[in-house]
Amino acid sequence: VPFFARRVGYETGTIYLPRNIPHTKYLPGGTLIDVVRHEFAHAWAWLDPIFINRPWFRKTFGGKYQDTHIFESNVYNAFKKMARHSDSTPDGEWHFRHYGFSRYFYSEYAMKANYEDFAETFMCFLRYRKSLGRFKHRPALYAKLRAVEAAALEKAKTLML
Repeated sequence: VPFFARRVGYETGTIYLPRNIPHTKYLPGGTLIDVVRHEFAHAWAWLDPIFINRPWFRKTFGGKYQDTHIFESNVYNAFKKMARHSDSTPDGEWHFRHYGFSRYFYSEYAMKANYEDFAETFMCFLRYRKSLGRFKHRPALYAKLRAVEAAALEKAKTLML
């Protein structure tokens, strides 16, 4: 927990849910259980940083879990700038799909940072773990999902689950 967050009462090791918890029943990534899945990924990274920062993570997500500057300054800001300067298109979701970002990321939010890409991919993996083949038409995302699956299976074996 960063210094300022500790000063206002946030505690290390506690998962905090946003005030605006999703209430749409079947919106992918927009349900309460999906928020918990997403936050669980951050908890895993916090509890086991050595495992998360192994080569599989860097290869899959382009850097270490904490390397926010890589995405924040490049992909996400470029996307937001592009979406903001186009008045004739519907919304960011349209840009996300039309310009091919959806091939690489599960959601717009996943483009924000390595750790958010991991959390969104992990959430997607948990949600669709029995039918990951549905993402084969998005090869880069599919590869991330398979890497997360392999990491989760490896970790489960070490915990004898």
